[in-house]
Amino acid sequence: MPLNAGQWYANAKVKSSVLGHTSTGKEQLAVTFDTEDPNNPTITKYLFFTDAAIDMTTKALVALGWKPEEFDYDITLLNGTDVLVGRPCSLVLERETYEGTERTKVVFVNSAGGGVVKDRMTTEQAGAFNVTLRDRLRKSRIAMDPAAATVQPAKAPPPEDPLTRKGPCGHTVNEKNCGKPDCNGSPF
Repeated sequence: MPLNAGQWYANAKVKSSVLGHTSTGKEQLAVTFDTEDPNNPTITKYLFFTDAAIDMTTKALVALGWKPEEFDYDITLLNGTDVLVGRPCSLVLERETYEGTERTKVVFVNSAGGGVVKDRMTTEQAGAFNVTLRDRLRKSRIAMDPAAATVQPAKAPPPEDPLTRKGPCGHTVNEKNCGKPDCNGSPF
């Protein structure tokens, strides 16, 4: 997922989750994370259950390993329990100004590693691919010699030969007067 300007990733683990209410009485789940971000070692994502927010909340909880069907959609199992504690994830963070105060907020909660492919290989497909890739890697010059993977600086062009350099009228240093109307007989 490409990030917007001012956003960054932070690896994290769930520290706690607690059900509560907003100041306006709406239900919410506060999920607190310990992060690897030195500026935000602990941060909380507030997940809401309004019709507008339920899909994003569900995606975030599933990314944290919550299996709604397995728990019969019982959200109370996340209220102050260890169900999510320790779950690794990747957070998308950004700075915002809220009620006149600048702070960091969690924009998205993604599963750890978060790699998504269009069509995942079966175990058998991965094994077959591994056989062909292993052969190709064995033949790879870079796999055999990691130094071959270093980028070599571009070579400087050879110095210009002054005897073949052309002047404004197009003649070379060796030609006294090329006969063109703008040639004054001077090589340059």
